[in-house]
Amino acid sequence: MDKEILAKYARLVIEVGVNLQNDQLLVINAPLPCAEFARELARAGWAAGAHDVIVNWSDESLALLRYQKGRKSLFTEFPEWRVRFYQDYAEQGAAFVSIAARNPELFAGVEPERLTLASQAAGAALAEYRARLMSNRNTWCVVSVPTEEWAGKVFPELPPAEARERLWQEICHAVRVDSGDPVAAWREHIAFLQKACDFMNGQNFGSLHYKNSLGTDLTVELPEGHIWAGGAR
Repeated sequence: MDKEILAKYARLVIEVGVNLQNDQLLVINAPLPCAEFARELARAGWAAGAHDVIVNWSDESLALLRYQKGRKSLFTEFPEWRVRFYQDYAEQGAAFVSIAARNPELFAGVEPERLTLASQAAGAALAEYRARLMSNRNTWCVVSVPTEEWAGKVFPELPPAEARERLWQEICHAVRVDSGDPVAAWREHIAFLQKACDFMNGQNFGSLHYKNSLGTDLTVELPEGHIWAGGAR
């Protein structure tokens, strides 16, 4: 992918996705295949005045080996040092960016119970950290870049390199990176969403009725005191 596009995407994530403030910590969760983009995010973080940029690398191939070779009891455990990593940085007010870019088929042959146990253990251990994110006590953003395996699933008719490039194009369009100034484009979009929310909240509708020429005729009742929200927090 063109370096200029990567830089624009990274700037968008840092300035709008997590709205990084001067002297704020930035934590980037990144799979190894996404190293190039992780470095662009770090560069954008430093440019925005980050106090420090911490990259937490992950390797799905090693994770697969662990699932295949480890004792089942291993997956009921979650290391305390990993809990402290997330919790300590969260308590210091860090912003968290996670790059989600997986091989969709990598864990297909893993015993499902192992995956379930690992997910449950992580959920319990990181409950406080995740609660901070879900209540927006820390700014956070999840972004994605194409992997060869993912692109192959989306565009199976294309050669690997072309599939990855095509998926890049689709992602760039979806997040407005293909506009002249994606940061300005997103701020304009967020302002529009806020205006729409203000309108809907001002109307205090009791229900919404949807109809179209294809035969849709749907009424959705709305609860009393409902609140419309969207855009950015």
